[in-house]
Amino acid sequence: MHPARPSSALLLAGLATIVAVAALSVRRDASAATPTTGTGGTISIGATSLSGGKIIVPIVTTRPTDPYTAAHVHLTFDASLVTAAPTDFTRGAVLTTTGNPVACSASVTDAGAGITGQCTIIGPFSLVNAAGTLVNVGLTPVGAGGCASLKLWTLNGADGGDATTGTYTVNSNGGAPQANTYGTTTTFVSTSTGQPCTPAPPTATPTDTATPTDTATPTDTATPTDTATDTATATSTPTSTATESPTPTSTPPYFHCFTPVQARAHCGPIGGGSLKVRR
Repeated sequence: MHPARPSSALLLAGLATIVAVAALSVRRDASAATPTTGTGGTISIGATSLSGGKIIVPIVTTRPTDPYTAAHVHLTFDASLVTAAPTDFTRGAVLTTTGNPVACSASVTDAGAGITGQCTIIGPFSLVNAAGTLVNVGLTPVGAGGCASLKLWTLNGADGGDATTGTYTVNSNGGAPQANTYGTTTTFVSTSTGQPCTPAPPTATPTDTATPTDTATPTDTATPTDTATDTATATSTPTSTATESPTPTSTPPYFHCFTPVQARAHCGPIGGGSLKVRR
């Protein structure tokens, strides 16, 4: 038997559940964003400079659509090359155009690698609808110096900046963050000149270079060892060697005569010599 197939009603119910979960996720993501009011200008890191031994980092904006009354800034940096302590966070020229006083406060954040603060115009009619410098941040070089990195955080951007950790202008109507766009948010600055610099590329260190180890070396080279050499070999020539002939040995004559009569009559010496008679 074949297993029962799910009914169309079940399939539709499952699809509806998936859509509902997706919609809930979208609502949660939307609720995570910081609410904004009004449209501000484009905020960027401006032209840095060196003054009184400090690097001055201006935070600038273009002309907004809606007026603003304050600027909130969060800047991080390479803490091995610069420091924000003691804090140097001052109003920019555009905030003074109303003629009202401007109050600024800031603190070192990001475990010593950042500064976060806000400058607010105080008093009635404290609204600005112009481009210019919002805030000046002073950084003091430390260590051996070099090319320090800077980062300006955004609001509701990829870096996750919010009402506390983002950078934005504050809308004059209601006091909520404005919806800003962003220009230059990262740069590098020389601690000796205060001007932009290019960091040196990291030095590549080879760690796993393959070294050939099995190089074929010929070991069986045939070397002729039995080369025929025509060397004259002396042939032994027989020489005549004198052979000594045996020297005759004198043997005394021996007689077989046993009586004097026999000796005289019949016996003579064998081999010559004088007659001897054996008695």
